[in-house]
Amino acid sequence: MTTLHVTLDELAATPYGGLSRYAGELTRALLATAPEGAEVVGMVPASPEPDYERIGALLPGLARLEKSVLAHRELSAAWRRGLGRPSRTGMLHATSLLAPLGAHDRVHQPGDQVAVTIHDAIAWTAPELLPSRTVSWQHAMAARAERFADAVVVPSHAVAAELAEHLDLGDRIRVIPGAPSSGLIPPRGAGRRAAELGLPEQYLLTVAGTEPKKNLAALLDALPSRGSSCRSWSSPTMRMPSPSWQRRRGWPRGAWWRSAHSPTRTSGSSTCAPTPTCSRARPKASGSR
Repeated sequence: MTTLHVTLDELAATPYGGLSRYAGELTRALLATAPEGAEVVGMVPASPEPDYERIGALLPGLARLEKSVLAHRELSAAWRRGLGRPSRTGMLHATSLLAPLGAHDRVHQPGDQVAVTIHDAIAWTAPELLPSRTVSWQHAMAARAERFADAVVVPSHAVAAELAEHLDLGDRIRVIPGAPSSGLIPPRGAGRRAAELGLPEQYLLTVAGTEPKKNLAALLDALPSRGSSCRSWSSPTMRMPSPSWQRRRGWPRGAWWRSAHSPTRTSGSSTCAPTPTCSRARPKASGSR
């Protein structure tokens, strides 16, 4: 029996957020495409029993969960120093930088292969946007990946180029863009709901927040570059806060939309004039301020 391990630390911590969705969707794809005679095993830090049950419900088909005796914080510290690693990793896909990286014999133990994922290069390009402890940990784990990982997965060529300025990954880097979530299915009556929300026929949707690390301003500024003049992209950009952001503020699901055209910019020989920002009034949630 061939075993493929996949780390599910983010999914164990919370069912929400981009990294959790990434881990869950990747694991579902592995379960769906695993060849006969292969099993998929999840690796998680020590967590409350309800979290284990939730992962099992989200990922039916997992052969089992390998549960560390260390909680997430302690496991992060141990693996940063190369401690607490299994003697053999087998085939392991880490959905983040949290991985049991260490020296392994690629010649006599070719079945031990470790791939890690680096989702962005903010810890190097804009470290002031992250807590200093997070920056230090990412730098340390990336250095271990530089030494020991068999492959490093990144979501874009831009991230690959940024990391190449700080890490010597050579031909081990793999650019694998993300895909739409399997749960992103147009509902029945989508046209009616779009009309109720006042959505235009064409628009660009982003869930990027206004925090600097999301770089929403760069997205808006880039819109006129689609063609030779700003008229080539006249559709508005719709910005929807992430579900976790809305939940923290007690907003009802789908209660808030915002549209904005790109700011003043020169594109080729044409100058784009600023257009007003418009927003739909959101319904007041019960108990909201």
